[in-house]
Amino acid sequence: MRASGTPWSVTPGPTPSGPARPVLPRSATPTLSCRPTSPTPHRRVPPLESDRARAPSPAAVTLEAIRRDLDEGPVRDLDVCQRWLCHPDRLPEELVQALLREERRTRNRTGLTLTLCISYGGRDEITRTAAALAQAAHAGDIDPRLIGEDDSARHLPHPDTPDVDLLWRTGNEQRTSNFLPWYTTYAELYFTPNYWPDVDRRDLWQAMTEYSRRQRRHGGATQ
Repeated sequence: MRASGTPWSVTPGPTPSGPARPVLPRSATPTLSCRPTSPTPHRRVPPLESDRARAPSPAAVTLEAIRRDLDEGPVRDLDVCQRWLCHPDRLPEELVQALLREERRTRNRTGLTLTLCISYGGRDEITRTAAALAQAAHAGDIDPRLIGEDDSARHLPHPDTPDVDLLWRTGNEQRTSNFLPWYTTYAELYFTPNYWPDVDRRDLWQAMTEYSRRQRRHGGATQ
């Protein structure tokens, strides 16, 4: 999926065009968009935000392109597990069924996890998490006085989604635009002027190299 000027999180991994990749420190090699200890790299691509999904014409064209990519796109036959973050009730039923079908078809693949953020909003995700916590407290399943970060994480719409290590924003914009606020709290931010359709492997390797220079502290003090 392509989205000009939108943020996305990325993980290095083998590509169908060849094995070449930059030499990076061991700490930077396993992942740029998931936990460093995770065995499976993750990428998240945000082709459409929730507020734009309600717009009639351009959104309809984009959604149709997404559906075609699911059926005929270059990722279809690769070792890629496809997942999605979205509000299904805001999407056409045909697209929802296509997303579910691909999720089931690719769930045992281990090479890469690609999460599509379609009709997605970060604030909406946190609001739904708060609602789930309130419901659990009302049902007596959780003590509201003892709610912690782990409880919030378990009540996210997709609790098994790993944290982002690198958030890459193209299009010469320097903001995160309501994209994955829970998961990007300690992410490294990387901004580039080129637009997403113009990005190629060289840009990816440059992003990886830049990430390898960063000192990852996750909120801790400088050593």
